[in-house]
Amino acid sequence: MLIKIQFGKRVLDLSGKSLSKVPAAQWELTELEELHLSNNYLKELPASINKLRNLRWLSLDGNQLRELPHSICELSNLTVLSVDNNQLSVLPSNIKHLKNLRVLYLDNNQFTTFPDGIGELKGLRLLSVAGNPLTLEEMRKVVKLQNKIGFLTDVKGKDMKYSLFVFMLCIVNEITNVLLYDLLVYLLEEVYLTGFAKRYLQNLTCH
Repeated sequence: MLIKIQFGKRVLDLSGKSLSKVPAAQWELTELEELHLSNNYLKELPASINKLRNLRWLSLDGNQLRELPHSICELSNLTVLSVDNNQLSVLPSNIKHLKNLRVLYLDNNQFTTFPDGIGELKGLRLLSVAGNPLTLEEMRKVVKLQNKIGFLTDVKGKDMKYSLFVFMLCIVNEITNVLLYDLLVYLLEEVYLTGFAKRYLQNLTCH
């Protein structure tokens, strides 16, 4: 396996290699700073991933992962974790230990509830959860957490108008300032919405 030096970082890219299992020798490459395993056929990761102590960027997009090993949360230097387009419905309960995590991509998985522990990631700057079957109440939790920590949130999915409607609706439901509330409702009604969305807004009442 060839480790490349890119922008001064040690990088291993095994994306699109039709892997159903990662070679065991890879987990001994403790100097790795970026590991890309996207677009393979991985169904699980070994606990030995925790050996990659210097890892800062881990890409696992486009696999068949249903869960992540708890040991992944021992990667204390990890700043970017991308697991878009898998089959995840939960995250490790100890994800709060990823103190240096700045970017978390969870798009197009099977999350129906907002993963526990994310609220304790104080350094998080971008959370992307588009394409998950989150309920309106769960998306409101995202907004509350965003207000608390101050990270950016990306909710754009394939149906951008609907995703934007749902997310802005969450924002509207968190607003107590009547004038700002009315302005957002107006924008939603006039710019983005038709059909179901408008009927939903008609049933909303101001705080």
